[in-house]
Amino acid sequence: MQDDGTDGIYTQAISDSAKKLLVLKTLSNFFNHKDLFAVYIRTKVIHNLFEANKSLDANKLDLFHVQYTSSLIDLFQKLKKAKEQQYLLMSDEIYINNDLVQKLGKEAEARNFADEAKIHGQNMSAKLRQYYQLLDSGGGNAPFSWGDIMIFSTRMGKEFYREITDGGKFLQLTDTDGKKTYQNEYAVIEKKLMGRLNKLNFRVKFTCGLCYENEYVEVFDFIDSNDRFIFINSIK
Repeated sequence: MQDDGTDGIYTQAISDSAKKLLVLKTLSNFFNHKDLFAVYIRTKVIHNLFEANKSLDANKLDLFHVQYTSSLIDLFQKLKKAKEQQYLLMSDEIYINNDLVQKLGKEAEARNFADEAKIHGQNMSAKLRQYYQLLDSGGGNAPFSWGDIMIFSTRMGKEFYREITDGGKFLQLTDTDGKKTYQNEYAVIEKKLMGRLNKLNFRVKFTCGLCYENEYVEVFDFIDSNDRFIFINSIK
């Protein structure tokens, strides 16, 4: 029989191991590679062995993770961070200078751009509706991509978007701290904004674009209200 001290060590070791196992599972799902998934399965077998046999030395489970699992997790988390792209949408509560928006709106009246911008707004309306339906259904296996939205800034950004040179202002513009959001592999969107979009039937229009270094920010207005929000399409 184990004493209370040994039981505490065992319980902590199993708890820590379970957390590492969960991270490893998340990474294997993200990369979807058979070798990494095989590593996860082998690690799970070892974890289950210790979990089912309290007589085993829990320190050996800790040592296994220190020597093997932790370094593997660190490596693949770095690879994941370098690979993933996160899309942010936030409400009108962020700071947007109205004078700047109006000025950029006038500059965006170049021939052809206005028509393209109108179509872009319609595409965003449809995409946001699709994303709402995805959240409402619980995700499932429905295909979803921001590709048709991203292509607009790729084509138009360098010529028509106004550059932001102040990094502090950009951080202020894109700050999400304290906001309640929906998050999944496709996007992070403020709950208040999603509710507002649904209430106003996802009717939005493109107003202007901003850029900071290689990051693009797009400002959208609600057609039926004075509210607006931004779409940050390259937060890494």
